Amino acid sequence: SMSGAGPILQLLTLERLLEDGVKPDALLIEFWPAVYRGDGPYREDRRINAERLRSADMPIVDRYFCDPAATKERLQASRIFPAWHLRRELLIRSWPDSMPWKDRNDGSWCTLDGWGWLPGRTGVTAEQVERGWPDVAAFYAPLYRDYSVAPVADRALRELLARCRELGIAAKLIGLPESSRFRGLQPPHAIRVSEEYRSRIERECGVPFLDGRAWGRDAALPDGFHLMQDGAKEFTRKLTGQLVPPK
Repeated sequence: SMSGAGPILQLLTLERLLEDGVKPDALLIEFWPAVYRGDGPYREDRRINAERLRSADMPIVDRYFCDPAATKERLQASRIFPAWHLRRELLIRSWPDSMPWKDRNDGSWCTLDGWGWLPGRTGVTAEQVERGWPDVAAFYAPLYRDYSVAPVADRALRELLARCRELGIAAKLIGLPESSRFRGLQPPHAIRVSEEYRSRIERECGVPFLDGRAWGRDAALPDGFHLMQDGAKEFTRKLTGQLVPPK
């Protein structure tokens, strides 16, 4: 449940839970081929905010980040004078009207409820979908064009699954909904590589895969992979039926 998470951030999240004294009975781990590209501009560590890392995260930074030293420097710089480094966030929380709208970032979290749930979109027009689609295609079409699974992503997933086995945590991979239009961005080569890799992980690591990629109507996936509220409710009902035995 971390935005933009691939196997590195998933591993980081599990280790943080364990560090905080929480040992899950089971983990449902998203398997999304897009985040396994993991090279060049698609590197996962570029999406992980260095300023939010903990000291206990450093072993993972050392093993999986492209430039651990630079990451640690950014982290240390942010802690020299936290009030200055976080001045924008402090202003947004205490006096949001003092900030120009273009400098505010609270739109992404101000509607969170007490459980940390961020409600999705309730509706979208065909015009809005078409206006946003070129940005989706511009990012993901090149990603899938020369698709391969990055070794660093493979290592992180295998370590995550190994930790689950070591600690007796039941693990299952899950594929989340994609629209037919988004799947159309994936050429046969990319599909073959990702399917063969996932099958190898299932076989070698002994972890099952729950395929929920078709559990969403195209109309509920305006950008191809983020469900609107009604679609999320439908997906949750289907997922619950798969995970909870009928009475």
